Amino acid sequence: MNLIIKNNPGFVSSIVLFLIVNITSFIMAKIISYFPSFFSNIYSNTLIGFILPIITLPCTYYLVKFLKSDISSLGITKKNFTKSLSVGVLISICLFIIFGGDHNDYQNVLVTPTIIMLRILYFLICVSVVEEIVFRGFIRQNIWKNKKALSYLLSGILFSFSHVTFHSVINHISFIWFILNRWQALLFYVLIHLFLQIIYDKYQNCAGPIAIHFVIDFFGLFSM
Repeated sequence: MNLIIKNNPGFVSSIVLFLIVNITSFIMAKIISYFPSFFSNIYSNTLIGFILPIITLPCTYYLVKFLKSDISSLGITKKNFTKSLSVGVLISICLFIIFGGDHNDYQNVLVTPTIIMLRILYFLICVSVVEEIVFRGFIRQNIWKNKKALSYLLSGILFSFSHVTFHSVINHISFIWFILNRWQALLFYVLIHLFLQIIYDKYQNCAGPIAIHFVIDFFGLFSM
């Protein structure tokens, strides 16, 4: 194990970033648990959500520099931006046509332009941008550089387990219970990760996966 850590700083950095994401999610969930009125209020709910990008994105940038890499390694680059985004938008439209009718979370909700804008900001920045850059951009690229298949699997498992902390705390259930009773959802997260990662790696750009991720979460296409 010591040899792995010494010879694979990317692995250590990936685990550190994973822990940062989960600790931040834990803090957010605790805030919501102690002040449930925050969660029901769209404004405070969105504000709490921004804790995640405020903490994790600078940490990701620091770790990129620590590994003597470049920000473009995260998929933040002009290269293939148009291609990646076009594919992402096309896939998003197809997913919405196929699944949107049954799983649209906004069908029976009275919404205003302000609420829509806040929800867009939340799901775009706090969820899609953070998770794509952290898991598809950083962790997959660094957790095991010389073994691509293993890096896909490990980053997918970490992505899946990153959902356990927040949902367990906010619903007052143990991590073990969530893992044992929601394993189908965790497996689905791994599959979603693999799908998005393929697109991410094909164009080495985060635009397309962010677009797909946003549409899936904003419209609740695969509510698990």
